[in-house]
Amino acid sequence: MLYIVFVEYAVDKQAMDEVAQALCILREEMKDQIPIASYHGGESCDQPGLIVEMIQVPSWEQANLVKRMRTALEHGWGHAMDPWIKGGRGKVRSWIFRLFDDRSLSASPRQDV
Repeated sequence: MLYIVFVEYAVDKQAMDEVAQALCILREEMKDQIPIASYHGGESCDQPGLIVEMIQVPSWEQANLVKRMRTALEHGWGHAMDPWIKGGRGKVRSWIFRLFDDRSLSASPRQDV
């Protein structure tokens, strides 16, 4: 089973170049510590400055580790971005999603469509 950890926070729009560079470094640091299936980060087109990271990992334990380490007030991952996060590290939010596989989606089609 695969899990995706979504990490969301707002940054100063003027610092997008620095944030993008910091996200590249963060991705490599995370990959050095845990097996990441994929990592994507992006800025909202509807709300400039709103950042979402999507981190796909193969286990529940790893998903919880990513969530804890991305939201930790101390000794976590990504603290280089703290100066640009609006409201500080305490405003970083995170959620874990379990992905459906193709079989489970095709085995139980939506009835309300």
